[in-house]
Amino acid sequence: MAQVHSSELPFLPVNNQLHYQNYMAHFGLNGLTDSKWMYLIADNIRFSGKYEKAIRLTKPTIDRLFCWMEKIILAGNCSVLFVENLQLDDLRTQRIKALCEQQDVTLINLTLDSALPENLIVGPWH
Repeated sequence: MAQVHSSELPFLPVNNQLHYQNYMAHFGLNGLTDSKWMYLIADNIRFSGKYEKAIRLTKPTIDRLFCWMEKIILAGNCSVLFVENLQLDDLRTQRIKALCEQQDVTLINLTLDSALPENLIVGPWH
């Protein structure tokens, strides 16, 4: 695989605190043959443009949301999972965190309330 110099990479915005490795995996620049996907599960939030390897899903009910998150994470093709206003019970939260740690998935809770600045749930991975 060809070497990519850091000056040749697209700029990673400071306000988008994705981990460098997840960013590299998303764009297929980490030495793997396949790049990973970025998922957004939301009702009111959308990607600002069209991106390769980015999927937006309409947010389902809480019970179905947990199942979707499990499947997305366990599939092994996700680098970053954004969820709008994620609210799970403690047991499900622990399960999702453990899966994210096992699969190196960064999970970010997107809140529309500016009073909640800490929206990184688990990750980033080194």
